[in-house]
Amino acid sequence: MLNFVRHQNKKIIYLDFRRLSEAEMLEKVNAFRDLVLQLGDAGNRDLLFLANFQNESVPPSVAKTVIEMSKTTKSFIRRGAIISDVNIAKRILMKTYTAITGGRRKFFQTEEEAKDWLVSD
Repeated sequence: MLNFVRHQNKKIIYLDFRRLSEAEMLEKVNAFRDLVLQLGDAGNRDLLFLANFQNESVPPSVAKTVIEMSKTTKSFIRRGAIISDVNIAKRILMKTYTAITGGRRKFFQTEEEAKDWLVSD
């Protein structure tokens, strides 16, 4: 369900939400939360993640769950990148999400740009 990718020798948690049902999206968000909390409790507070929502609409239940999850996981995540096409609804979600997470999340239109930003310091 959750994958890891490497980019410039850094490990990134990769979440692909494309072609998933609302229930599958929620399951993936909850699995991500559990993994981040488990890794965080083990001392990992420098996690990177990449979430791909390209060409997908984000159901309100998923958006709400992501925002609530962010409140409990943000201290373990150094950076997070989200790949998404941009429409008005997603722009509103982006602004809310970025405000809650303290700006350590950024939205991109391509996976390569997202990965490059994640590993840059």
